[in-house]
Amino acid sequence: MTDPTWYRRSYRRNLVDMHIEDWDPAFLSQFDPDKYFALLQTAQVQSAMIYLQSHVGLCNWDTASGHTHATFTDCTRKMQRLFDLCHGAGMDVIAYYSLIYNNAAYVEHPDWRLRDINGHSTRFDRGQGQYFGGSRYGLCCPNNPGYRDFVLAQLDEIFDRFVFEGIFLDMTFWTRVCYCDACKARWRKEHDGELPTVCDWSDPEWRALQFKREEWMGDFCRMVTAKIKSRNPNCAVEHQYSTMMHNWRQGVNHNIAENSDYCGGDFYGGISQHSIACKMYYNMTLNQPFEYMTSRCYPGLSEHTTTKTYDMLAQSVMATLMHHGAALLIDAIDPKGTLDPSIYECYGKIYGEARKYEKYMEGEMVQDVGVLFNLEAKYNPGGKIDDPAMPHPDAAVGASRYLLRAHVPYGVYGNWRPEKMTAAKVLVLGDAYDLPADVVKTVTDYVAGGGRVYMSGRVNPELVETLLGVRPDGVLGGGMTYMVPTAAGQPLFADHNHDYPLAYKAPMVRLPNAGNGKVLATIALPYQAPALAGEPKPDASDGFDYAAPNARFVSIHANPPGVYVDNPSLVYAEYGKGRVVYSAAAFEAHDRPANGAVLVKILNMLTDDLGGWSFSADAPAQVEIVQFTVADKKRHYVNLINSVDAFELPTLGDIKVRVRVAGKVKQVLALPEEKPVTFVEKDGCVEIAVDRLKICRSFAIDWE
Repeated sequence: MTDPTWYRRSYRRNLVDMHIEDWDPAFLSQFDPDKYFALLQTAQVQSAMIYLQSHVGLCNWDTASGHTHATFTDCTRKMQRLFDLCHGAGMDVIAYYSLIYNNAAYVEHPDWRLRDINGHSTRFDRGQGQYFGGSRYGLCCPNNPGYRDFVLAQLDEIFDRFVFEGIFLDMTFWTRVCYCDACKARWRKEHDGELPTVCDWSDPEWRALQFKREEWMGDFCRMVTAKIKSRNPNCAVEHQYSTMMHNWRQGVNHNIAENSDYCGGDFYGGISQHSIACKMYYNMTLNQPFEYMTSRCYPGLSEHTTTKTYDMLAQSVMATLMHHGAALLIDAIDPKGTLDPSIYECYGKIYGEARKYEKYMEGEMVQDVGVLFNLEAKYNPGGKIDDPAMPHPDAAVGASRYLLRAHVPYGVYGNWRPEKMTAAKVLVLGDAYDLPADVVKTVTDYVAGGGRVYMSGRVNPELVETLLGVRPDGVLGGGMTYMVPTAAGQPLFADHNHDYPLAYKAPMVRLPNAGNGKVLATIALPYQAPALAGEPKPDASDGFDYAAPNARFVSIHANPPGVYVDNPSLVYAEYGKGRVVYSAAAFEAHDRPANGAVLVKILNMLTDDLGGWSFSADAPAQVEIVQFTVADKKRHYVNLINSVDAFELPTLGDIKVRVRVAGKVKQVLALPEEKPVTFVEKDGCVEIAVDRLKICRSFAIDWE
């Protein structure tokens, strides 16, 4: 019987990618389960994720439903041997299975193929004498009944042959809008009519299709999870969920999280993405710890022989652990079936250090500021199907980046289970269009009861109207607009003022007036060239268009402010017992020197009567701080992470951290040595000096 709680004590995990074809007899011919297992021991791995199948669709067992890997001889026995060795050493085994991405099934069953608007599939699909696609990946449609039955049959075979504690279902997402016969039939059955073919976010039919795609992916995910639980209720299920931060095409919102025992997925966007993903996983997962995966290859798995430096790998593992998550490092097998021992020696050093911190993985993350990542707004409202822009995620990520640099305690919340957000002192809703109705109600009630909110840009107009008493009406400006501080708002803007306002490289939302609020900034637009009417018209015989938009300007390199209008760009209001600041510009989305300071000052103003942030610091902007509190033990854990994105991390120093404590401090311990640290108590805070930060540092603060 598998242990249903194994993942709660597992923080050191490993995966070896085995997406290997079988057209060469050498492929996987040297796979040795004993050598594989020995390397897992060298790496000090607690839980091993092991391939039973891959994107190529070939099975690493003798299958009746699919295709067994032809050159992986005696594969069932070898994989069973590997599973047994792991179990014998106390390691958990997580089976790997690839959904949707399945080349073998794609080739054998053309009717299962996911197809684009022109009927083309992904892998060398022949039509009218030509080949289309050309991708290495053959994708099957999760709406196809035959493919769905095939997946269930494959899972039955796996459970008939292997014993394991968990299973990872990779690639549970769409890659495009599918127009295969199965999708067309399901749409007609559930919605009537034909599938929309034009990406237009103002079209109710297109939006209905996107909702259906999310619903269908959730249904597929739920079907797979239910099958697994029917075979072993104690088997932990994890679906790929790095897609929570990817765009709308994947059809992923909370549908993956609610069908997984814990959240996890692989990321490759560096340490800043790492930080945000960990915080969002922490709040989205049904059970802790979440799992953060990344490859040992740099910059990703495409460079098989390029390995990240020790510092980069250690930073990834320790940053995950400092967020109380489980770290999983991804290697990739050599085509012949061997592994590089030096990689696992490196893992062993890193995991050997990481395991010293595992006994401190307790408590609740301190999240004074809650940044909303709206899972329904991963698209550009004015964009077309190939538009990669995602304004709302850009604003959420931008706000998170600024809070990290300013050492403000923050978390990132999805819009699923919005009641979780109300524990924060203040919420950030950056350009948060398309908030679901339950989120709008939660935010409204939160503010009425005393909560604080900063919101910007295209956040739902009805929410702005409720909280401010004025409804947004269109936009002002074009590619450059400016926020002009009023006398009341000037303290928020530092060096920016009436003559040198804060630049915003986009149109602003138009507020006709301030409603029930106070104007903290208005809008300036660039100088406007006068019309040519009434002036001597230049001779256009040379073919130059003197009426073209860029024909007349004030400064050839820029568009300085020149037209000042009264419309508000920043408004403060009170609603019920709470406070609100609305910005017509989602300036937090743009990485500029002044923008972060303005955002933090706004948040400070909104919360100036709440006793200050739970921690603060005098430290370089690259120092990330994450705090956990164990209330019943009267203990804080304060974790520092060097978030410099570099091959070799510089040693940082001269850092002072201040943490609010509810009583008299008994001791401060440097972890994991539990060595006493000198401290100073002042104004309800304990201050500690950190003289050296290379990868991470962790401290325990006990009070009475």
